[in-house]
Amino acid sequence: MRAEFVVKLKEFNRGLDDVLPRPEGLEFVNDAKRLAYIHALARNRYKDTPELGRDIGNKVRKLIDDYVISLGIDPRIPPVQLTDAEFDTHLGRQVGDRAKASEMEHAVRSHVRKHLDEDPVKYGRLSERLEELLQQLDGQWAEQVEALKTLIQQLRDFVIEKRLWIYQKLAQKAERRRRLPRKEYVNGEGFLYLGRSYRLKCVPRDTQEAPLKLAAGRFQLREDALPDARNHFVRWYSARATDWLTAKVKEHARRMGVEPAGVTVQDLGYRWGSCGKGNRVYFHWKTILLPRHIAEYVLVHELVHLREPHHTPAFWRRLERAMPDYEQRKSWLARHGIEVEGG
Repeated sequence: MRAEFVVKLKEFNRGLDDVLPRPEGLEFVNDAKRLAYIHALARNRYKDTPELGRDIGNKVRKLIDDYVISLGIDPRIPPVQLTDAEFDTHLGRQVGDRAKASEMEHAVRSHVRKHLDEDPVKYGRLSERLEELLQQLDGQWAEQVEALKTLIQQLRDFVIEKRLWIYQKLAQKAERRRRLPRKEYVNGEGFLYLGRSYRLKCVPRDTQEAPLKLAAGRFQLREDALPDARNHFVRWYSARATDWLTAKVKEHARRMGVEPAGVTVQDLGYRWGSCGKGNRVYFHWKTILLPRHIAEYVLVHELVHLREPHHTPAFWRRLERAMPDYEQRKSWLARHGIEVEGG
């Protein structure tokens, strides 16, 4: 409906611009001013109302801009978004709880609409929570304002968390560009497994059935498997990670009172772990290269996300209860995780 209103308003303004300054157009000037003010109010409130643009003619544009500005709205300034520094001041200018609740509701809707593709799961949950509280508190404007304050704070925390995550990943990516030594599949090369380095021994084809195995304190790789050595290591690590992490997740989940739907091991890029939709936890196959106590930090971190989706103070408090020395483990991972290379 708002989009249709803008289309009709543009047509009206273009027609008026063609007629002005002839006398027959003057009787419609006040209508143009009032409609422009309604448009400005709607654009600031709903934040999805299209701009009038510059295609309505300079005469009418100046006329309606001067009028709307005189009433305290500058149409050249974009609507205030809830992540803007001045949002709380803008909200305070709204008269009455109903107006405040409406402003907050549409600020949340606008933000979710713009950023939904960045994280459909988390923004989808925020959208669902918005609809729930609006339905539960229908017509209770003061209660809506308080509930929306909490929701907006959660959204802002998530935005900050996402921004920090991006900065951290960019820093990690830059760090990775330091050319770490590439693994060579030759006798004596060291390969990690649960924090310990095991030397590689290349063996004749007829000495073992599996292309790669860990035996007698050495990785043993068949010579005929050398051309595909990296993939053999990744498959071996992934299988061991699935078994080890699944057992540890069950152990810690029982202690922490959470119920993950399952464990998946795969390449997660720069992430060690992730808590996905449906309470399934995901881990990078390289987690099995880490020392045991560091790998356990990664999995406990993800299990806490089953209760606390974001890195809020409540998340870190819950993590500390589950693992009192998590800060030392987290610090070790931040410093040395970049050095882990499994093939």
